[in-house]
Amino acid sequence: QLACLSDSARVSSGPWLSLSSSSSFTMGFDRFVEVGRVASVNYGTDAGKLVVIVDILDSARALVDGPTSGVRRQIVSIRRLNLTPFTVSIAKSVSSKDLLATLNAEQVAQKFAASAAGQRLANQAKRAAMSDFDRFKLTAARKQRSYAVRKEFLKLKKAAK
Repeated sequence: QLACLSDSARVSSGPWLSLSSSSSFTMGFDRFVEVGRVASVNYGTDAGKLVVIVDILDSARALVDGPTSGVRRQIVSIRRLNLTPFTVSIAKSVSSKDLLATLNAEQVAQKFAASAAGQRLANQAKRAAMSDFDRFKLTAARKQRSYAVRKEFLKLKKAAK
């Protein structure tokens, strides 16, 4: 039916898809499962470690390798991967040696550590390593900061009246 409509009649078929020739079609996301996509493992013994998708086996599994993080080459469910915005240009089923050279050349680990997701993982690791006394000191410091902020706020509020 759409083939017989003229270009002027093809404005849109819904709010999510524009068929007019003046606008371009854009996807709602840009992190695709592809060879060379850098991901972090979100479950299991390798949770929080960076891997690179080396090959896609089917719609649910991928072959990954993480030479910089110590993850051996293995088949992982795609549901256990958090895709990052970083990609490296590698051939399908590239060797670990060549993958390591590419990752070091493009400084992927440093870029990930500087990203929000990398900082979140680093903070989670810090919190997990805290002792009971460290958690107590953190709570005390938060209370002091909250008290100082509240005190300053009340001063400004009183001065504004």
